[in-house]
Amino acid sequence: MRISATVAASLLLATVACSEPLVFDDWTIPVPEGAPIIEYAHVPLEERTDRIELVEDLVIGDDEDPNERFYQAWGLTVDSRGSIYVLEYGNNRVQVFDDQGRYVRTLGSEGQGPGELQAAMHVTVAGEAVVVFGGRNRRFTRWSTRDGELLGSSPMPEASFSGFGLPDGTLVGTHVIFHREPEFWRERTYGRFSLDDTELQHFTTLRMLPGGSVSVPNAIDRMAVTSDGVAYITRADRYQVLAFDADGEPRWALRTTWPTPEVPEQIFEDALAGLRERQPDYERPDNWPTHMPAIGNIAVDGHGNLYVFPYVFTPRDPYTGEAAADAPSEFAVDVYSPDGELLLAALIDTMGWSAAFGDHVYSRGLDPETEDELIRRYRLVVPWKQ
Repeated sequence: MRISATVAASLLLATVACSEPLVFDDWTIPVPEGAPIIEYAHVPLEERTDRIELVEDLVIGDDEDPNERFYQAWGLTVDSRGSIYVLEYGNNRVQVFDDQGRYVRTLGSEGQGPGELQAAMHVTVAGEAVVVFGGRNRRFTRWSTRDGELLGSSPMPEASFSGFGLPDGTLVGTHVIFHREPEFWRERTYGRFSLDDTELQHFTTLRMLPGGSVSVPNAIDRMAVTSDGVAYITRADRYQVLAFDADGEPRWALRTTWPTPEVPEQIFEDALAGLRERQPDYERPDNWPTHMPAIGNIAVDGHGNLYVFPYVFTPRDPYTGEAAADAPSEFAVDVYSPDGELLLAALIDTMGWSAAFGDHVYSRGLDPETEDELIRRYRLVVPWKQ
């Protein structure tokens, strides 16, 4: 097992402090042969004294302006010039704004013809093209990031696909493939692809974890990709992460001792009660998770660092969905360098963002008073930069 000097020192300190060896869960994510293994003791919430600040410096969204009246803005990305692309699932268009938030142009419209969209769900920038994919048209559609010219389209794969664009015009992404024999199950294949769906490099394949009711916490596989193509992949049932270069070479495998308590029985009872309102004879399936997830989300910043948001259970009212009065208002986040070095174990008031560029991160949300959809940009202020 290869462990860096920095990691070894961290482990030694943690072991001395705990006066007992660290105990890690078995790997549930497939570690590539020869990948360096990095292991850390988790940092409990009460021991996190550093805080990462999000300073809002741009808001886009105005119900009086048709160019900023968003409807189901489910896609968001940023190019190398800081231009902002907002994909509206409900309006079948991409709204383009410059780095100051000023409206530039609209890409696409509803329909099935060239440059037209139908319920597309994903947008990314690959090379000098903004690429939209997913939805009922099942194709990749490309426009120039410089002048909005329609560059063409190509068919999407039959399998469900999501991905992130790279400067060379390719995508790092994942297929979800459904198998029905001898039993129903799903697998997720990660790799680098061309826009005609040719697999250029294969990273790894995961058998997806069993599903269940959305009312019961599920462990969800997640992926985040840096602007230069470093891919971070996680199985959220355990705090375990794989890192790959854009060419598919494994960088490292990382895990911590983050605890995963059993799912409280009350959660199962609340879920069953809701399901039985619609289907009185509904029986609890065997594939509901038995333990809480370990990772709630992952994201990257504009400098290639990885942000892992450990999952912390927050009790909620089963009827209103509101968090308990004593629920924490901040979330745990661990920040790792591209080499897997733990840079910071801190607190933050978000569980992630949709895009990053330089010192900024971008997210979608609602105006708390009007419920209008907004795009917000924040300057990410981390303690080591102050």
